[in-house]
Amino acid sequence: MSTTNNHLVLSSTTVEGTNVRNLADEKLGDIKDLMLDVNTGRIAYAVLSVNEGFLGIGSKYFAIPWKALRFDTEREIALLDVNKEKLENAPGFDKDSWPSGPQHDFVNEAHSYFGYDSFYNQSNKEASYDRNVNDQKYNSNIGDTSVEKDANNPNRNRL
Repeated sequence: MSTTNNHLVLSSTTVEGTNVRNLADEKLGDIKDLMLDVNTGRIAYAVLSVNEGFLGIGSKYFAIPWKALRFDTEREIALLDVNKEKLENAPGFDKDSWPSGPQHDFVNEAHSYFGYDSFYNQSNKEASYDRNVNDQKYNSNIGDTSVEKDANNPNRNRL
């Protein structure tokens, strides 16, 4: 008899707005957004929006490693094993000043703070394909079909 793992798959719009609570069932905030690494297709971090006045700080966003969140589908919440004091000192940013440019250091810092290793630091990285359409690879005439021209297709050299 075989067993099947039924992994939960949710749309990003379903995850956005999800209430985040700690293990003491205190509301920490809501998931504002998911930040994706376009080269790997992985979630770099979830943006936790902390409501104004919580922790004595203004409205602030925190970078939460995706691995740090657990989802309770019955209560429709996300759980984060962190107390308020630890969250207060977590890597974050103001709602009007999001991180920009290369973010390896910021993502690594956020993961490390919560006790996780960022995929940027993992030695067994999955192959990543450049998804920047301004890259020269997209502008070269490799072949006549779109599959042959797709720089993200690992099979393009086998065609």
